[in-house]
Amino acid sequence: MVRYIHQLFGAFHVLCRCCCMFAVTTIITGVFVAETNGIAASDDELAITKKQRAKEACCKKMTQIFHELDVSQDGFVSWEEFQDLTSDGLLNTWLATLEVDTHDLTQLFQVCAEERNRFNIDDFVASLSRVKGPAKSVDMLHVIAVIGRLEKKLDMMSMGTKNIGEMTLYF
Repeated sequence: MVRYIHQLFGAFHVLCRCCCMFAVTTIITGVFVAETNGIAASDDELAITKKQRAKEACCKKMTQIFHELDVSQDGFVSWEEFQDLTSDGLLNTWLATLEVDTHDLTQLFQVCAEERNRFNIDDFVASLSRVKGPAKSVDMLHVIAVIGRLEKKLDMMSMGTKNIGEMTLYF
């Protein structure tokens, strides 16, 4: 058979077999990796560990942001210190990486400081955790329920009117 077939065909045959074996082993490796990732994704302990690490990293970033804002180093951030955030692009970007909307910083300060004119690190971390990310479905349902109750109260109040310009309130 060697007399009738050229030697280059033998080299071509060996090359084809090598390519086919490489393709088969790559496919088998891909299947094993996919199965391993699927099993790892369904592992509850691993998922909990990943969530805890992400939460710790987020708290660490929030602590760093707080220390950047606390220029006076007294453990509290006042409105004057917080206003520096409006001009600091790096801090805005840092908050954006934490999924915190920085478009209305006045409201962000009010959420953090509540009734006071300053906030500490615990208030800051707790407040940013609440405003982080998009609104949740539960939050939206709560807002819709409150609006529905307000509409009912307004309807009841408007039924108690004697004339169009005059309203009787029931307490």
